[in-house]
Amino acid sequence: MKNYKKLSKSGGITIPRLMRQELGFFPGTAVDISTTEDGGFLIRKHIPCCHICGSTEQTATLAGFTLCKSCCDHMGKELEADE
Repeated sequence: MKNYKKLSKSGGITIPRLMRQELGFFPGTAVDISTTEDGGFLIRKHIPCCHICGSTEQTATLAGFTLCKSCCDHMGKELEADE
């Protein structure tokens, strides 16, 4: 699907409803935006990943940091060893 849009005065753009629905981008969906080598933008659904190892498996966010279960378990063991 292809569509033509202009940027607003503030630089925003509205993604057409049919495109959003087709891809499952509903209100409140977090997205990652990056530039491409050919001078464009790439918009993808945000997939939370661990700030330490980069894993996307079993993540949770606390105080603005996303961590995976494996790193949390490892940190717990480190803290227990320091006691």
